[in-house]
Amino acid sequence: MSAAAQVGALATRSVVRTARQPASAIPPLIFPVALMLVNAAGLKASTSLPGFPTDSFLAFALAVPFIQGALFATMNAGTDLARDIQTGFLNRLSLTSMRGSALLGGQLAGIVALGVVQAVFYVVVGLVVGVRFASGPAGIVVLLVFAALVSLGFGALGSWRHAPTGALIEGGWLHGRGSGDSKAGVALFAHLLAHFAAAPAALAGRIGVLFDCDEHSGRFGGARAFFDHPFGAGAAAPRPDGVVIGYPGMDAIVNGCRGFVRARLSVHGVAAHSGAAHERGVTMAEVVAQELGLELVAEPVPLFAQSGELRREAVPRMIAKRVDALPHGLFSTPVAFAGMLDFARWVRSRVAEVPGYEPTLHFDLYGQAGLHHDDVAGFLLELERACAPYPVRVESPVDFGSREAQIAGLAALRHELAGRVQIVADEWCNTLEDVEAFAAAGACDMVQIKTPDVGSLVDSARAVLACRAHGIGAYLGGSCTETEVSARACVHVAVATRPDVQLAKPGMGVDEGIMLASNEQRRLLALLRRNR
Repeated sequence: MSAAAQVGALATRSVVRTARQPASAIPPLIFPVALMLVNAAGLKASTSLPGFPTDSFLAFALAVPFIQGALFATMNAGTDLARDIQTGFLNRLSLTSMRGSALLGGQLAGIVALGVVQAVFYVVVGLVVGVRFASGPAGIVVLLVFAALVSLGFGALGSWRHAPTGALIEGGWLHGRGSGDSKAGVALFAHLLAHFAAAPAALAGRIGVLFDCDEHSGRFGGARAFFDHPFGAGAAAPRPDGVVIGYPGMDAIVNGCRGFVRARLSVHGVAAHSGAAHERGVTMAEVVAQELGLELVAEPVPLFAQSGELRREAVPRMIAKRVDALPHGLFSTPVAFAGMLDFARWVRSRVAEVPGYEPTLHFDLYGQAGLHHDDVAGFLLELERACAPYPVRVESPVDFGSREAQIAGLAALRHELAGRVQIVADEWCNTLEDVEAFAAAGACDMVQIKTPDVGSLVDSARAVLACRAHGIGAYLGGSCTETEVSARACVHVAVATRPDVQLAKPGMGVDEGIMLASNEQRRLLALLRRNR
């Protein structure tokens, strides 16, 4: 019998034996998928992070079952081999002409076959739950090949010359996964060290490179382990002033720095805002108005409440508090945007239940309308009809890719809508200079002035005035992650500069932002009216 025939016979036996033992075949199929689904349900919010590679966490996590399935295959291989030894099967084979390589190959072929079956199952599950393979059928074939190789690698773990998860120096070569994960960082710092060594006069001290490859061996100690025992017992430990850590990230080398930098900062000038207000016994709004030469009007500024992804839970609370504009909606993903029109109709119906309440319906689309509709204006007019009779504002319906393109694109869209839907500029409109450019070009009906991006409260105030000077609506916005201090300060800027609407912040829980903004506004207006 040829070696190929021997391998085929043993591989068939391995596959059939696994199929006859459900306890060995089912867990590698079910457990990795169940764990993936649980993780996807709990971590789906991470897809909203800037730069996250996909809109579906299931698509992101689908690779994990392939690795876990390979580990299950390895355990099955070990169990089967132990059973063959225990039952004397290997002893009987030793009396035949069976080649040793065929014995190993047959066992591994069975493991690979099971790994491919598992991979096919995982691919089918992925397709059923909506994962789409951008590379098409060819990509699926490549994925199955990788699954076979992973199963082969872990199935033959006992045959490895060096443990794949360890780190070992032998003959001047570094072996193991730890070395693989670290080589990019080591290469980077080696090049930096060579650069500095070429110009030693430029260094005021000493510099060294420390390479730790033990992360995946279970003995990972990091730089601290070296500093505690640098060169063996009794050796003097160097005490560095700072440490730069290099690690390969998703797309580039990521450097983290640890150490201490002491600096003394002296500021010279006239106190402004809260400090000046406290010193003079006046409010921050009065300081802003005085510095910018504005007439202070003791009247409230309309509030805009924003929701997170819990849209339908947030809207009733907004309506109960009679906010002037709602609900934002956070339509930042294709999944969220798919139900946007139905959500808008639901919001309109809930608002209509309250007699005399006529807020503006403001939706932030994060450019999704441009990604999913060729006729963006047609979609926005459909949204207007869904929300009638209430006025509609739409923030960032399209992302045109640059500031100049955004100004031109929004201006054309605004002209096409002819005032039926108000367009709010957000993307590519960050600094005071950006706000002035959008307002001067008449690119939109309203600009969101993002206080953290603009850079200061003074520039935020100037941005509001720039919008007013060009007849463009001003929306004093910002971020849901701001602090209570910045939220209250923005109320004073709003009352002093009179934007069309102000964001109730921080947070996306509705209540906290509205409470802070409305309470601070009432307190401020009461003080202004009392002092008159």
